[in-house]
Amino acid sequence: MHFDVAVWNERDPWRIINAAEKIDGRIEGLWLPETVELDSVSILGAIAARTSSLKLGAGILNIYTRTIPLIAMTAATLQLISRNRFSLGIGVSTNNILEKHGSRIYQPLHQLRLAIQSLRFANSHDTNKVSTGFRLPFSAPYPIYVGTIGEQISSLAGELADGLIFNCATPEYAKRLASRAIHAAEKIDRDRNELDIKNALIFSLDLQRDRQSIIRRLAYYGAASSYNRMFKQSGFVTESEQLSKAWQKKDSVAAQQAISDEMIERLTVTPGNMTEIVQHYTSTGISSITLIPVELTSAADYFANSRLAQ
Repeated sequence: MHFDVAVWNERDPWRIINAAEKIDGRIEGLWLPETVELDSVSILGAIAARTSSLKLGAGILNIYTRTIPLIAMTAATLQLISRNRFSLGIGVSTNNILEKHGSRIYQPLHQLRLAIQSLRFANSHDTNKVSTGFRLPFSAPYPIYVGTIGEQISSLAGELADGLIFNCATPEYAKRLASRAIHAAEKIDRDRNELDIKNALIFSLDLQRDRQSIIRRLAYYGAASSYNRMFKQSGFVTESEQLSKAWQKKDSVAAQQAISDEMIERLTVTPGNMTEIVQHYTSTGISSITLIPVELTSAADYFANSRLAQ
C-alpha cells in the first residue's frame, strides 16, 4: 500500500510548497484540489520546479468551470514542467462548490465521458484519426484519474480512465466502488492492474487537538447530496439524516453535532491506527491511501521522518 498526500483548506501557498519540498522522496505523490480558494495549477507549477521525484496531481479539476482544451493545455504544460511526474484528476465536483462558480452539475456521465475522450484525443497524433476536435501541437500524455464517490461514474472510470480517487469512503464502500470499476475494465478486456485506485482519508497527528476541525470537515462534506448519500450507504444512517435536516435549515452548528465518534474514527488516519487502516483496505481493491492532513506543516515533518510513509 502506497501513500499520497492531499491538501485541503490551506490558504498559504508557500506552506504547501515548503511541505512539498519536505516530503519529496518520502511520499509518493501530492494532490491539490481546486475549489474556490487557491489556484492549484499555479502551485503545482511552483512545486514541480522545486522537487525532483514527488509525483504531482491536480485532484480534482472539475469539468464545468474550465473548457476541455484549457484542461488539456494545463495538464500537458504541467507534465512538461514536472518532467513526466504529473497526473490529471477530473470530476464533476459538487453543486455547493459549482454554484460559487456560477455553474451546476449536468449530464455528469456524458460530460465526463466526452471530457476523457477529448483529453486523450488532444494528445493523439494519429494521422488516421480525422476530427475537428482540439489537438495539441505536441504530445505530452499523462494519466487521467476520475474523482468519484458514485457507482456509475466508477464504472465509467474503470472503462476509460487510468485511475480513480475516492474520498472518505469506508472499506466496505470503497470495495463497492472499486468492484464496479474493475468489472467495467474487465468487461472490455482491460487489465485490472492498469487501474490505480486511491482513497483519501483525513490524517491527524493529534486526534484530540484536531477533533473540531475534523468535525467541521465531515459536516461540510455532508452538505453535498452525493456525500450525504455515501454516508448513508456506508452505515452512517442517523448521521446522514441529521446532516440533511441541518443543512436544509442552513444550521452549521447542528450539522457539526450530527458527526459521530464512529465517523471520526473510521474516516481518520493517525500514526497509531495507520497499520490497522491499511489492513482494512488491503482487500478492497484500493492501490493507495491518500492522506489529507488537518495541519499540513506538522504532518509534512512527520512524513519526512516516518518509515511508515515511505
